[in-house]
Amino acid sequence: MSSFHVLICDDEEPAHVVLRNYCKQIPWIDQVYEAYEGMEAYGILQKKSVDILLLDIEMPGMKGLELAQQLKNPPIIILTTAYPEYAIEGYRIDAIDYLLKPISTARFLEAMHRAKERLSQKKQGAKKANELWIRMDKVDRKLNPHDLLWVEAEGDYLRLQISGEAKR
Repeated sequence: MSSFHVLICDDEEPAHVVLRNYCKQIPWIDQVYEAYEGMEAYGILQKKSVDILLLDIEMPGMKGLELAQQLKNPPIIILTTAYPEYAIEGYRIDAIDYLLKPISTARFLEAMHRAKERLSQKKQGAKKANELWIRMDKVDRKLNPHDLLWVEAEGDYLRLQISGEAKR
């Protein structure tokens, strides 16, 4: 089973306590990082591998939505807030869920399972991106792109050098 890293970003200690305790109940969460404002979270995201970001919206300094907009390759984002009026903004940053405080255990688990499913889909997509399919002798063959040494055009065909053998 894969394990994932979570970052809690909220300016209120009681929110950290609740979210941290919820995360401890989920066996596939391996590491929980914590930040109390946007710039602190930004620093952690630059240094650590984070899969899921539990992000408050209203914080002093850099707001949660501002932080999300600064990230080039953001983790899965779950917004955790007391303000329902920001839901539309959540779609703009591609948040996977929007949890209103106080957050129930059931809603938290629902959001985290959705995040886990999205992460699994991303991993599957990454695996497929590392596959190359070729038709050789009327048979489809999966090829690891790292095994491909060179390609040469030969009329309507290609000559491939794969792991020490010439293929046409």
